Amino acid sequence: MERVNITELRSNLPLCLQKVKTGVELQITSHGKSLPGWCRSRMKSKRPARGF
Repeated sequence: MERVNITELRSNLPLCLQKVKTGVELQITSHGKSLPGWCRSRMKSKRPARGF
């Protein structure tokens, strides 16, 4: 799983989307902490992700 800062994601969105299409999992971070709505393990959880 590759960690990507939210600012980096926004700046390089096409590249990040291409990586995801090829099967690379991205962990989106902000200030060094994982964003819960984007983490695959949280997405499988029955608890809904907190909104943005």
